[in-house]
Amino acid sequence: MARSATPMVKLKPDVHARLQEIAREDDQTMGELVGVLLEKYERERFWKGVADDLEKFRADTDAYQRYRDEFTEWDNQTTASLAAEPPYEPEEA
Repeated sequence: MARSATPMVKLKPDVHARLQEIAREDDQTMGELVGVLLEKYERERFWKGVADDLEKFRADTDAYQRYRDEFTEWDNQTTASLAAEPPYEPEEA
């Protein structure tokens, strides 16, 4: 039966020591800690991309104004359709 290869990652000694210390403090393996850090990095990277895209979009003043106008139009339509509705009052338990 063939063994599966263990992935190897080269780390600077100080990075390895810090990773090992944090993993020990958090009672997890270094692999688990790397997984958590990777997920956090991916989330931060995603939201930075969203913020960058939004900044570019806002820089195109014509496109951004068309978006705002359309948003306002939809907001007015939904607000108008709800105007005749009675206020929501949750039932008491």
